Amino acid sequence: IGRAVPHSQSIDNSTDKSVVSRLQIYKRLLRQKRLDHVDAAKSLSDMESYEKKYDMLKLIFEKIFLVFFEVRKSMEEDEWEAGKDLPEDEKQRESLSKLFENTLFMGDVVLRIPDMSHRIYDKNEDWQALMAWAYALCDQSQVFEKNDRKLLNLMAQELGLIPREDSYTNPYKEKVRAAAKSKPPPKKKTKRKGPSIQGQRHEL
Repeated sequence: IGRAVPHSQSIDNSTDKSVVSRLQIYKRLLRQKRLDHVDAAKSLSDMESYEKKYDMLKLIFEKIFLVFFEVRKSMEEDEWEAGKDLPEDEKQRESLSKLFENTLFMGDVVLRIPDMSHRIYDKNEDWQALMAWAYALCDQSQVFEKNDRKLLNLMAQELGLIPREDSYTNPYKEKVRAAAKSKPPPKKKTKRKGPSIQGQRHEL
């Protein structure tokens, strides 16, 4: 006869499986969304017009930090906290998902367009406070895989959320520099000389 499992233990096991299931499902969805994030960041980075890129980047930042503000407001009003796992409550889970995804997208953009990002971000102290708060929530969560954790860490160093390591380099900035160095110098245009008529005299 098999040993009976205590009722409380069976509930705990069921709860653990539910948590794991939610986490795995969300990780799969996040991987798909990350492809869209990267494509959008690359498209923005490749824009040639400085003015259009600046305006678009500023608009993206405004939308990202509005999401952060609304999530924090929801957490304060409804009195819930984000832990390592995803919440059971669907509304809370959706709010936290938005925060995670927008934080990652922020990292995509900041690392690919660092100089312009700093010009927009550094002068807004409210954004800096929200960014530090959002990063702290992401840092304690278990939803991120290795590559996303690396991205968050690089973003945090780039924005000064955590101290920069001595070995810190922005990989995307280094790629841009390397590409610029590898480009051949533009060819000088040479003017074609036509027949000279100076110094010629026509005697009548």
